[in-house]
Amino acid sequence: MPKDKTLRLFMQVSISMLCVVLLVFSVQHFFFKGVYPNVSAVETTGNLKVFWDQSCTQSVITIDWGTIMWGQTKQIMVFIRNDGNQTLYLNLKTSNWNPSYAYDSLLFSFNRTKLLVSAEEVDKIILRLYVSLVTQNIHKFSFDIIFEGLDCFPGDVNKDGAVNSKDLIVFGNAFYSQLGDSNWNPNADINGDNIVNSKDAILLGKDLGKNWT
Repeated sequence: MPKDKTLRLFMQVSISMLCVVLLVFSVQHFFFKGVYPNVSAVETTGNLKVFWDQSCTQSVITIDWGTIMWGQTKQIMVFIRNDGNQTLYLNLKTSNWNPSYAYDSLLFSFNRTKLLVSAEEVDKIILRLYVSLVTQNIHKFSFDIIFEGLDCFPGDVNKDGAVNSKDLIVFGNAFYSQLGDSNWNPNADINGDNIVNSKDAILLGKDLGKNWT
């Protein structure tokens, strides 16, 4: 076979293989860039514990959300138990988002409306994670879920058992502060996103006027 024909055939085969590789890459990028594999670490405070089963024999340490597409909501069921001898207020917070901007594209929530957990009570909770249709370039992420068992309302910033004007003053002193600022107050960061802003003010407003005792 003449050299020019051999070279032409080699070039055609090389170009064809390159086209196949580019096609496979494009398909993967288009269809799978919105799929998010991730795991959440689970922490608890106070006497509140989290389990996979209603018999409370399998503790929840991590939650594997699997893969989540744009616009999809993933639901996972767990059980909480109050191991103490007094009623606790259930407060769920998230922290350690990686990357940090994933917090703006992913919505974590839960379905329980009864937030007071009686002593030795066991109840189920449905955890939800929604991936926004408008996301930044996120291919993998992680975050921690904190189950807080509080002996006061989250809006009780000064922890005196009542949510009133005193809490508003303390909250105002920390408003717009971030972790590390001189006026930072972790109690004012009610949603646990390391900044005190209007989101925390809304949560404080929901508790205003409540008394723990």
